Amino acid sequence: MLLIFLSGCGTVARSLPPKHSCWSDQEQLSERTRTYSEISQQQLLDVAESLLKLSWKSDVEVSKSRHTLTAKIRSDSWFYLFLVAYFGVVDEFWLITTRPDAAGVNVCVQIQGQYLTDTYVLGAEPVTHVVYPVSAVKRPQGPFTPPAEAMAIDFGTIWARMDYLLGLRSDWLACSSNGPHKNPTRDRMEFDPFCHNLIASPARPSPPPQRQPGGKEVND
Repeated sequence: MLLIFLSGCGTVARSLPPKHSCWSDQEQLSERTRTYSEISQQQLLDVAESLLKLSWKSDVEVSKSRHTLTAKIRSDSWFYLFLVAYFGVVDEFWLITTRPDAAGVNVCVQIQGQYLTDTYVLGAEPVTHVVYPVSAVKRPQGPFTPPAEAMAIDFGTIWARMDYLLGLRSDWLACSSNGPHKNPTRDRMEFDPFCHNLIASPARPSPPPQRQPGGKEVND
């Protein structure tokens, strides 16, 4: 019965703005864009692919071109909280684009997805149904089965782990949340695509050569 319920829920509209419009889409623009100096567009896209496959393994399907990476993620599994069995589904579409800039390379990350968990154990927590970003339920292409709570995306883990794989920071950022959480700094509910019950937190990869802030590798 639970599987039938979950399979009947609407899926996120995997129709993002064209890649050339990534920087003109104002939703969370400052949080989902970065500029890297002395790192090539190919390096950035390769690292993004490595990060997604490290986290999602066979559940991610990645396609790349010269300036664009697209990724489709679909995962469903059982997990336990306080000895209660839950079934969950996560469905995401990623679009990562790059473009040259006077200061280096600009990177723009767009994600559209949904996260759904439920159990039929009497007295257990009710269904969690989150869609992200906030505008996901406002766009007409993909209606959801209500109730679905729209949330902003927490991009902190994404950029921190990208920087680690690029050799720009020495620590691998661990998750500080496990699903929807309140960000006290921005005073809003957020969802981190890398930190929830349906993704196994990967072990810290071997550190790459460290780079200076400008992007150059540091020689020991």
